[in-house]
Amino acid sequence: MYLFSSCSITPIDIGDEKLVICAGKCIEGGYDHSVTIPYDALIRLANGEFIQEVLPNISKGDREFLISGASPQGWEIFHDKDSPYMIGHKVVSSKSDLQKINIKWKNDWREIRKILHQNRIKWLYHFTDYSNLQSILKHNGLYSWAYSFENDIEIKVQGGEQWSKEKDEKAKLHDYVRLSFVEEHPMMYVRRSQIKNPVVLKISSDVCFFYETLFADKNTVSSDVAICDKSDNFKNIKFELFGKNYQNLNPEEKKQYQSEVLVKSFIPIVYILNLYAEIEAHNKG
Repeated sequence: MYLFSSCSITPIDIGDEKLVICAGKCIEGGYDHSVTIPYDALIRLANGEFIQEVLPNISKGDREFLISGASPQGWEIFHDKDSPYMIGHKVVSSKSDLQKINIKWKNDWREIRKILHQNRIKWLYHFTDYSNLQSILKHNGLYSWAYSFENDIEIKVQGGEQWSKEKDEKAKLHDYVRLSFVEEHPMMYVRRSQIKNPVVLKISSDVCFFYETLFADKNTVSSDVAICDKSDNFKNIKFELFGKNYQNLNPEEKKQYQSEVLVKSFIPIVYILNLYAEIEAHNKG
């Protein structure tokens, strides 16, 4: 079974529930994938019980990953290439509820994937305060500040200034979650007065394929920013800057270094790759 031969197994405690994160590379395309299951289920599988009986409530795709290493995403891409939809399944809450996601992909997602691979972009990043993680866990994902406000989703520590929110509304960007290409974003240090306990969430770059995702070639507060949703413009982002020292860049390059991916309304928890690990690290600390 792929679970025991090739997956890393990380125990976590969420409340009174003991879980394990089973993570590995999809054999269909090298994609990172993980499945969170109860600890006692892991022991039962190790003792030879049938996975269908031990884990009847997880998706067929996640069961297949634990058995063979083929993730739902890899299967979708390599075995159903004409489908514009992606179905993601994962155990996402402390009550082992299932979240089923049905998100339409862009028509040119393959070109975007090629650009990401050429520039070795595996993940995107979102920084927030640790105190917001429980809300992300509770609501099964990361929401825009506008959606959170309209739907009474609490954001304990907000990162943006009021003037930037007003500018977002004017530009009709208030209902997007902001992601960066760099782990140590300059604004994380600018906002230390608001964000006392910063956490950098690692987001699957697959969110770039979502139909309504936008791409900004600079920080969106820049007056000359270009925002698009197509691969033809996406390739114009200055990917070569992301491996450089921010302090050594000229003013124009510093704006380009802060290029953004804007995800409409909501990033499902299945795409947040290190959420449980960050919670566990804090609990141990």
